[in-house]
This record gives sequence, structure tokens and C-alpha cells, in this order.
Amino acid sequence: MHKDKRCFSCGIAKPTTEYYRSNTRYFQRECKECTKQRRSKWWRSPTGKLSSANTKLKARFGITLDEYHALLDQQGGECLICFAHLSVMGHRLAVDHCHKTGRIRGLLCKSCNVGIGNFDDCPERLRRAAAYLERTAPLDSLHSAERPEAQHTHKHR
Repeated sequence: MHKDKRCFSCGIAKPTTEYYRSNTRYFQRECKECTKQRRSKWWRSPTGKLSSANTKLKARFGITLDEYHALLDQQGGECLICFAHLSVMGHRLAVDHCHKTGRIRGLLCKSCNVGIGNFDDCPERLRRAAAYLERTAPLDSLHSAERPEAQHTHKHR
């Protein structure tokens, strides 16, 4: 048998199954629906967003949001590889780090960060890829001139 309880926020009496427990004997003051709305509103607020970003940075990379912003200022707000500026990307720069040591190398745009990750952060593989692109560049221009449909349809960011 579930007893009704009046929600502190909405004022509606609801069965106790509609409330989160605050411990084994008692229930929270507001119903689950009001709790979800309040929490959702807070996480979307500037304070909630900062708290979330700070928590994620601390857990993943061991740095605070202030340290991230200091790095961003030090780099002039640009990706260290392609020099794309934060203001034209529409999202923040990714924290690039060594997966073996955890050491932070810098901030990169998503494309560059994923790109070097796809090469397992191996400088030699990246050099070979660059050499391949330079070696085949004349062939690419020759083929694309003959067959316009062979050109890539996606844009590089």
C-alpha cells in the first residue's frame, strides 16, 4: 500500500512511488517529475554547464576548466595543427593527450584530434601518410580533371 505525499514544488499529492527515497525510511520533498525538471534546468544553466565541463575535464584529463582556458589562451584559441580558430568552429577544442602517459600535448580541433588518433599517435605513420599524399597529388589532380565525379563531396573543416 502506497501512501500519498504532497510535492513541495508542484503541490500535487502523489503516491510515494512517484518520489525518490532520500534514505531507507524517507522520501524527498519533491516528486520525481519536479526533481527531473529542476535538475535539467540547472544542468542547462551557465553554472550547471561550467560545473559539468569542469567535472569532465578533471575526470578525463586531470585539469580544471581554468587550466583549459589558460591553455586555450596560450594557443591563441587555435588548433595547434590546422590553426582553425575556435570562433569559426562552433565548438570547443579537444584536449589532445598521450594515451600511454596521460600527458596533455595541447588543444586540437576535432578533425585533427581524431585524425592523429586514427594513426595511433604514431609520428612515423603520419609522416608516411603525408609523403603518400605529396607523392600522389599530381595523380589526384590528373584523375579529378578527367572524372569530375571522382572529387570528394565532403568538406574539410
